[in-house]
Order: sequence, then C-alpha cells, then structure tokens
Amino acid sequence: MENRKSKFTAFLSSIIAGIIVAMVVYFGLNFAGYKEYRASAKLVTTSVENLNEENPAATFAGTLNSKAIKARTLENLKIDWPESKLDSKLSLTPIASSPIIEISVTDTNKSRAEDLADEYADLSVTVINNIYNTGANVMEYAYQNANVVDNTIKYATYAGLAGFLIYLIISLVSVSRHNHKLKKNKAKDYKKEEKKAKNQVKKNKEEIEEEEILEEDVDFEGDDDFDEKIEEESPEVLKDLEDEIEVKEETRPLEQVSEEAGEDFAATRKIDKADIDKARQIDEAKAEEVDKLDEVIEEEKGGNKLEILGKLPKYQRGALDV
Repeated sequence: MENRKSKFTAFLSSIIAGIIVAMVVYFGLNFAGYKEYRASAKLVTTSVENLNEENPAATFAGTLNSKAIKARTLENLKIDWPESKLDSKLSLTPIASSPIIEISVTDTNKSRAEDLADEYADLSVTVINNIYNTGANVMEYAYQNANVVDNTIKYATYAGLAGFLIYLIISLVSVSRHNHKLKKNKAKDYKKEEKKAKNQVKKNKEEIEEEEILEEDVDFEGDDDFDEKIEEESPEVLKDLEDEIEVKEETRPLEQVSEEAGEDFAATRKIDKADIDKARQIDEAKAEEVDKLDEVIEEEKGGNKLEILGKLPKYQRGALDV
C-alpha cells in the first residue's frame, strides 16, 4: 500500500537538484573556457580649482545613469544592443569622499568592454559640463586596462537557485497530487469496505432469521418430502416406523371366552396374577422394541431428534386395561 509523501522530502530533493545544477553549470563554463573582462574608466566631476568645493559624486552618478547616454554610446560604437543589455553590463560607482566616479563595463569581448567604458566616460563628461559647468574631465581611460573576471561561481549560484526553485515547485505539485490521489483512493476503499461489512451483517441477519423460522416450523409429521427422503434412503426404517404406529394404535387382543352353560357374564370376574405378569412382560418387550427403533431412526438422520406423536407409554403394574 502506498504511503503519503512528505513536503520535507520534496524540499531536500530540491536542494540536491539545485546543487547538481550549480555544479553542472560551474564545470561546464570552465570546460568551455568561458571568460569575462571588466574594463573601467574614471572621471572627475570637477576641475582642480573647484576641488575643495562641495561636489558630491553620488549626485552626478545619478545624473549619468541616463537612457540617452546609453543609447548614444551604442549608436556611436555601432553596437546593435538593446539598452537593457548595456544596462546589465554597466555599473557607475561613486568613490566615497571624492569627486571621482568609476564607470565599469563587463563583457566576454575585451576590446568591446574597453570601448564601451571609454565612450560612456566621454559622453558623461560632456553632460556634466553642459549641465553643471564644473570642469569635469576623464581621469583614466579603460583602453588596454581590462582584466579577466571569474564569474563562473556567480553564474553557477544563480543557476543552482533557479534549479532549486523550479524543482521545488514541481516536487510540491507532485507531492500534493500524490497525496490527494491517495486520500481519494482511501476514501473509495473505506466506502467499499463499509458497504461490504453492511452486506455481510445483513446476510448474517437473514441467515439467523431463517434458522429461527426453521426451528419454529420444524414438524416432521405429515412432511411428504421427509417421508420420501426416508423412503429413498432407508425404506426399512420407514417400514419399521409404520409397524410401530400400527402396534401403538391397536389394542391387545383378549383370549376368546368360552361360553359355558350357566355362566353369568354380568358377575365380577377374577384374573390370575400369572395373566397380569405375562401381559406386563409383553408390553415391556414391545416398549424396548420401540426404543430401539427410535435409536435407529436417530442414527439414520445424523442425530436429528424426531418426536413421534402417539407414543404408547409403558404400562405400570396394576394399570393394565383388560
């Protein structure tokens, strides 16, 4: 049976996936020989005569971060880039406690990075002088000063974070769907088991009611099916049973009384003790035969108890009907 999945497991697997993606990107970039160059140019926002005056470089850096300067730079160098791409490669850094601003460009092409940094610095000086007239000028150009920058770790980190987030979202969705499906299947199984249990209880109840009805309605006397079954399986037992019933229904025959002349039949007649004992022995013998016949019938029916109506009770001494 399937078990529920934990969201914590999805989180751990996402971390592992992010690490794998970061390692693949890092070693892939190094294997491919990927390199980036950073070229930096510096400009002074004020002339030497105004150097002691308050000219914060941060204010000028905000002014120089202009779309117009970026578009003019790309146009002058005839580079077919959108402004957003140059914006992602350009950085303007005001140096603290000084009127100096550092303009840096990072690119995979060394010469292009240097040209972009120098052109942007020249246009920035022109803009500052036209607006503020502070005598700004370029202090240091980037030409032939670009350095190699190793950004493979940074890019691998970005790729790992992206892989982690993507895999985490996919894993959470998968776990949620799995748990929902499992819950739905458990609900179906529970309903099936409940229905099966109800049917079993109903079936057991019907069987109990049928048994009770059979126990109340069992009557073998006059049961034609039972007689036919006994007749088919044990005809001898049925014959003995009929003989027994006939014996019970008959009365014991009396000896013929001889008619003697002068005998008075209205008078009280005396019976010998020997005749009484003989009649009692005959009755006891017949009773024993009936008991044996009952035992045979019980054995034939597998222990079923049959009550034979009209069973003749045993005679007691002095109860003989003559």
